[in-house]
Amino acid sequence: MKNYKIYCFSDKRTFGKKLDFLKSNVVYLKDEYNLLNNNENKIIVYDPDYAGWQFPNEILKYKNIKAICLGTTTASYIDENICKKLNIPILTIPKYSTDSVAEYMVMLMFALAKKLPLQIKANFRQDFDESFTQMQLRDKRVGIIGLGNIGLRFAEICDGIGMHVYYWDRNKKDVKYKYEDLTSLFAKCDVVLVALATNKETTKIVTDDMLRFLKKDAILLSVGGTNLFNHDLVVEMLRANKLFGYGLEIADKGVFNFVGNAMVTSEYAWFTKESQEARIKLWVENIKSFIS
Repeated sequence: MKNYKIYCFSDKRTFGKKLDFLKSNVVYLKDEYNLLNNNENKIIVYDPDYAGWQFPNEILKYKNIKAICLGTTTASYIDENICKKLNIPILTIPKYSTDSVAEYMVMLMFALAKKLPLQIKANFRQDFDESFTQMQLRDKRVGIIGLGNIGLRFAEICDGIGMHVYYWDRNKKDVKYKYEDLTSLFAKCDVVLVALATNKETTKIVTDDMLRFLKKDAILLSVGGTNLFNHDLVVEMLRANKLFGYGLEIADKGVFNFVGNAMVTSEYAWFTKESQEARIKLWVENIKSFIS
C-alpha cells in the first residue's frame, strides 16, 4: 500500500470505522485548506453535502494531490478541466442510487397524475371540481431525455405499467424503446422526464421553444433540478394552466411554494437505506483501489 495522506472533507460519522484500515493517515477537514500545505502525497475525499456543492479550486493549488474521490455519481460541481491539466484523476460513484432515484421519479409521476399536490393544498377536502380530474397513465406516451442508468430504469418501470416509451439521447441505444428527436418528443409525449447529468454540455439543452411544444395535459419531470431548462418558464406555464403537472426536487421547497399541480420535494430521491449503504461501500472501495 502506497503512502498517502487522506484528507476527508466530510463528516467523520459518514464513514464510521470503515476507514480505520488507514490508521493515522486520515484527517477530517471542512475548510482548513492550509493544512494541505505539505509535501505528502494526498488523496482528497470530498462530500458536497457536507463541504459544499462548489468544489473550492483553492484546494487544487496545493502540491502532490494524487486523486479526488467524490461521494457522488456526478462531478459537475468540480472544475474537471483544471484537474485534467494538473493530471488529478476524479473518482465518482456510479449507479449506487439508480433504483432509488428512478423509483422516486415514478412516485412524482403518479403523484402528479393523481393530482396529489392539489389534494394536499385543499387539505384533502373531497371536491369533484374539474381541476381535480386525474390522469390514467396506462397507454400514455412517456419520453425520456437521457437514457443512462436512471433513465433506463425509469423506462423499464413505465413499460411495465403499460406506458409507451420514447427516448432521446446523444447516442442511440440498442433498446426496444423508440428514439425521437427532442422537439418531437416534447410535442407527442404525455410525460417527459429530463434525466441528463448536469454539466456544461447539457446546461439549458432543453430550449424554451421545446418547452412550449409540451401539450397542455402533459407532465414534466426532472431528475437534475432546474439547470437543464428554463424553470421559471415551466412555473409560469403551470400557473397559466398550460401544463398538467411539474415534478422535481429543490432543497427546502415543497408543494406550497408553487401554484398548481407541482409535486416539488426536497432532495430525497437518493436517500434510501440501500443507496446509503451502497454509496459508502463503493466510496471506500474507490479509496482502497487507488492506494493499493
